Amino acid sequence: MAWNLVGLILVLFILFNGILSSELPFQQFGFEQPNRGINYFPFVLLPATVVPIVIWTHLSDIIKLKKEINN
Repeated sequence: MAWNLVGLILVLFILFNGILSSELPFQQFGFEQPNRGINYFPFVLLPATVVPIVIWTHLSDIIKLKKEINN
């Protein structure tokens, strides 16, 4: 359970850092070298498919482990 919580927190931290350093109107850091790679194939697949899959697997594992603990 702890491993999944730590993994979920780290993935969300990386996701928010990637969003805040890309060339968007609300860019907060990374002005010298903005995150342009996620706009091109195949790197666009990282935030579009891989990150949601990783978040979903962590959440589903946490839900499954909570059910096992309660039974």
